[in-house]
Amino acid sequence: MNYSEANKSSSKNTCWSYLSIGKNPGKVPELDGLRAWAILLVLGHHFVTFYAELHGSYYRHVISGGLENWLQNGWLGVDLFFVLSGYLIFHHLMSVDQQTHTLSDSSRSNAYWRYGLKRILRTFPLYYAMILIAFLGIIPKFQPDISSTELVIHLLFLQDYAGTNILSPMWSLATEEKFYLLAPLLLILTRKSLKIGVSILLVSMLGLITFRTLAIIQFEQVEGHIQFFVHYRSPFHFAVVSILVGVMVALLEHKKAHLKLSLLSKLVVIVIFAMLLSYNFYHVTHWQWLSVTHFIMVLLFGFVVWSAVKYSGNGWLKMLTGRFLRVISVLSYSFYLVHYAVLPWVYSLHKQYIYSETPWIHAVSFLLIYIGLTVLVGLVLHYLVEKPFLVIKERL
Repeated sequence: MNYSEANKSSSKNTCWSYLSIGKNPGKVPELDGLRAWAILLVLGHHFVTFYAELHGSYYRHVISGGLENWLQNGWLGVDLFFVLSGYLIFHHLMSVDQQTHTLSDSSRSNAYWRYGLKRILRTFPLYYAMILIAFLGIIPKFQPDISSTELVIHLLFLQDYAGTNILSPMWSLATEEKFYLLAPLLLILTRKSLKIGVSILLVSMLGLITFRTLAIIQFEQVEGHIQFFVHYRSPFHFAVVSILVGVMVALLEHKKAHLKLSLLSKLVVIVIFAMLLSYNFYHVTHWQWLSVTHFIMVLLFGFVVWSAVKYSGNGWLKMLTGRFLRVISVLSYSFYLVHYAVLPWVYSLHKQYIYSETPWIHAVSFLLIYIGLTVLVGLVLHYLVEKPFLVIKERL
């Protein structure tokens, strides 16, 4: 092979490597599977709520019972994301702390700055790109009214308190970015003792959930899921509870807590599936009980994440390690940011091209267009915006 042919072959391999998705599993492949399930839950929730609002008669003929519960409960997928984020952020932070504890102060400082820069490269580019896309109205039918105040709110990640007219799912990004500021303090508080660390986390979580539950009872301002979301779901001081569950998982795993609960782990998975199918967390009458049951679900998610780490490689977790779920996991961030933005476009295309009055055809065609546009726009953003910065991140 001459130099020219070798150069072409090398370029081809480089291009193919750039385009490939999910080729290699992460250090804990099961976590990729859980991340994929999280985004699938979120996608299902926004499909069913949007479709029900616009096509209620078709919806009632097609979606009911366990399927309806499962899809409407998909908002809990964000909590699974939070638990995973809490685990991964704190796990990496503790690893950096452990690897650098014998280094000089300047070397330790550089290591933490590098860690912070990696986190910025992971989340900021696609987030700000999506704000720009919304501002310019690039996605058909998605043209939110964005004021200068709205832009400042999102630039500073304050939309979990101030609300968002740009893109509803962006509230969770504000929660995660605030946690990056809290994480170093938690590291200091939990560094020396597992018992102290677990105690701090438990007291914090129980305190926040108790405060939320009592506030709901006291003010009785919840008249529906939207109000629950605005007042008791999206604000950082409530949403962070799910991230703290992930932090506890990281702490237990890092400190090598000796817990042998393989059978219980399998039962917890069954309980989660049963609860998602049999109980509708989206429509309740007593919102104080939703505050409690929501926390119970988050704890169960934490147990599943801990099990995935603790028993990684076991046969009963193999369902989380397939290439398909790995691809969805890699694209989950771009899917999360675009799926809600394409819904008006989906509605327009569906109205224009689908004429069938058969309920299941009407609903399935809407779902297929929704999935297709989410994948298409998600892939474009992944390759053009997200991946270039991930390549830089991996080189640091």
